[in-house]
Amino acid sequence: MIQEEVYKHIKIETVERNIKNKTYTVYLLKFKESIIGKSCSKCLEILPLSNFNNSINGIASKHAYCKTCHRNYTKQKEKEAKAKKLFEKLLKEKNIDKLNKLIQCLES
Repeated sequence: MIQEEVYKHIKIETVERNIKNKTYTVYLLKFKESIIGKSCSKCLEILPLSNFNNSINGIASKHAYCKTCHRNYTKQKEKEAKAKKLFEKLLKEKNIDKLNKLIQCLES
């Protein structure tokens, strides 16, 4: 009976946001009038707010990506930056053999 009372107060609300001429849909999980969760823009799962980093501009003052997706995104960007730096170094040194090996690794 208590669960039924709790479930009566839980709602999923849809919020549309326009950012740089693109429309994003965010789903908010509300208990009474408090936001207790939201959807991740990357994995689309509805998660508790504690799974999101703080943000000044985000809905409920949270980032659009959950912590896991944000961590994966950051790691990927770091790898890309490292590869770019190595590529530029090899290009500057005119080391064609290592440059070709790097390109083959990136393509596979």
